[in-house]
Amino acid sequence: MDTIQRYFNHLVAEKADDRTGMPVPTFDVATAQKLLRRIEAINLHAHTYSFNMNFKYSGYDLQDLMNFAYENGLNGVGIHIDYGKGKGLRNKSIRELEDIERLARQLNLEMALEISNTAPREINQAVRLATVLGIRRIRLYIVHGGRLSSIMERGIRDLAEVARVAEANDLTFVLESHEALKAKELVRIIETVASPRIKLLFDFGNMINANEYPLEALAAMAPHIRHAHIKGVCRIRDKKGFGHLGVLQGEDDLPQAKLLFDLLMLGGTRPQVSVFALEQVVGYRSRGIRHDKEGPDPLLPRREPSQTEPDEHLSLEENLRLERRYACEQVVYVKNLLERLKTLARIRLETADDKA
Repeated sequence: MDTIQRYFNHLVAEKADDRTGMPVPTFDVATAQKLLRRIEAINLHAHTYSFNMNFKYSGYDLQDLMNFAYENGLNGVGIHIDYGKGKGLRNKSIRELEDIERLARQLNLEMALEISNTAPREINQAVRLATVLGIRRIRLYIVHGGRLSSIMERGIRDLAEVARVAEANDLTFVLESHEALKAKELVRIIETVASPRIKLLFDFGNMINANEYPLEALAAMAPHIRHAHIKGVCRIRDKKGFGHLGVLQGEDDLPQAKLLFDLLMLGGTRPQVSVFALEQVVGYRSRGIRHDKEGPDPLLPRREPSQTEPDEHLSLEENLRLERRYACEQVVYVKNLLERLKTLARIRLETADDKA
C-alpha cells in the first residue's frame, strides 16, 4: 500500500468505526480523475434551515439567504415552504414571488423547494409555487403515524399520486430519510412506485433516529439518491434507541469524509447526486424512534416538525449572530474537506505522470 492510498484510507475512516457501508476503493488514477470531475461539478446550496432563528426572530428574509449563497460561492438555495413563521412562500404575493425568481436569475442561483408532507393539498401548493419560481426539484417526507406496514402502504399510495403530478408538471420529487423509516423501507417505497421522477434525499444524520448507521444507510439507498442534506450531529441515547443533536459540522459523530466521497462518486458518466444542501442546525434536537427490539411491525408516532430554539443562556441577538456565523463556518468546513479530497486526487495524478 503506497502513501497516497494510506492517507486516503485514513481520511475516509475518520469516525467510520467498522461500519463503512460501500467498500473503500483503490485510490487509483481512474478514481482520482473521477473525483476531481465530481468536485468541480458539485452543486452546493445554502438552506433556510441554517438560518431558522434569523428568519423567525429578525428581518432576515429570502433575499438575504440568496445573497449569502452568492457571496459564499454557492450554486443555489434550498427553501422550505414555511420558513420563518409568516414569511413563508405560501404567504408571498405573486409580485414578491416574481421578485425572488428574478433575483435568483440575476445571481445565477438554482432554487429547490422543500415541504414536510405528502398530502395532496400540500403537493398542489408546492407545484403552484414551483411554477411561478421556475423550480424543478421538490423535497418531501412521509409524516404518517401508525403500524409500519400501514405507513408503508399509505406512503406508496401517496408517492404514486405524487409521481402522476410530477410527470404532468415536469418536476422531480425527492423523498427524504426523515427519522422514522429505515433505508431499506424507503427503497421499497421508491421501487414499488417505480417512477423516474421520484427519488431519494440522503440526510447525513436522520437515520440515527431510525436506529441505523450513516454509511450503511447510504449504501442501501445509493441507487436512488439524488439530493443530500449535509450537516453535523451527535448521537444521543434516547430510551431504547438514539436521537440526535445538531452540532457544528466537524465536531460531530459522523464520518464526514466517507459520506461526502461516497455521494460524490455515485453515478457513471454523470454525477448522480445533483444537489448538496448545507444545513448547519446547531441545537436542533430530535427524538429516537426505532430500536433493536421493536418487532416486525412496530407502532410509530406521527412525525411532527422539530424546531431549533435559541440558547436560553444567550440574548436573542447573540443567538442570531452565532447562527449566521455557524452557517459561514459550515461553508468553510465543507470547502476545506473538498479541497483535501481534491489535493489527494491531484497528487495521485501527478505521481502517475512522473512514473509514465
